[in-house]
Amino acid sequence: MLASVVKSTARSSRALSGINRFPEAASLVKKRQPSNLRIGQRAPLSTSQSKQSDKSPFRKPNQDFTTALMKATEIVAARGGPGAFGWQVGAEAATHLGLADPLYMSLLPAIGDGVGVVTGSILFYSAKQNIAPELNERFETRFSIPTKNEIIGNATMYGIAATASGAVWQPAVDTLQSLSYTFSGTSLVTGLICGFTFNKVLTNISRPLVSKLYPEVAPSKESKDADKHVSIAIGGGAAGFVLTDPSAPIPHLIATDDPLTNCIKAATSFGGGLMLGYTASSPILKYK
Repeated sequence: MLASVVKSTARSSRALSGINRFPEAASLVKKRQPSNLRIGQRAPLSTSQSKQSDKSPFRKPNQDFTTALMKATEIVAARGGPGAFGWQVGAEAATHLGLADPLYMSLLPAIGDGVGVVTGSILFYSAKQNIAPELNERFETRFSIPTKNEIIGNATMYGIAATASGAVWQPAVDTLQSLSYTFSGTSLVTGLICGFTFNKVLTNISRPLVSKLYPEVAPSKESKDADKHVSIAIGGGAAGFVLTDPSAPIPHLIATDDPLTNCIKAATSFGGGLMLGYTASSPILKYK
């Protein structure tokens, strides 16, 4: 038995020594061996296995969900919250001025919504423009840094769309309630109407119009997907905003006699619905 092992080893040695006759095989061996490995470091079994480990199904959904949640929080802080706050300011102004006419109750809150979105966007992203570079350098984060034109262009573009969606909110609620819709039905349909209005104005009017002055926000395939996602989020915010209506099943969100409290409740209910709409639709839209 020992002799057979020796013969087998000898045959293996002769086979290996024959490699020198085929330089192509030798170069192939060199190519297959990583040259940048350190002692104790193991090379991956194959390139495909390495790529699969980066796209593990147990890691990507969690990472993408976190990204979607952070993006939703940013939209609430920059646009959704300030917009709803401004909408309620307009409604309070109409009430205290005695302008109970449906036209004024729709127009003034809509203007407040648009002004709130523009103001909130400029303040938030101007602060981000100044803070993000330092955070990226100190903590090695990857926050995007908007330019001045992007800040103004996006603020104007979304402000116009928010004015339109804010204008249809109150008429939609009043109409659905007059048709004896339940609270859930009123909330759902109002969200669909406002989200649809926001999307159509954004993609067909405000983005093409504003991009003539600020090419940074010009329409593209990426912007179309992003606009769709934001519009769904706005629909969720509009649906959540119905919680401030007297028909809502949550009494503490009903409007009070304190205007500031009402504005805070408006921003809270709209922001909560927006975050839910954005994060819930993210898997359907492949976390775009």
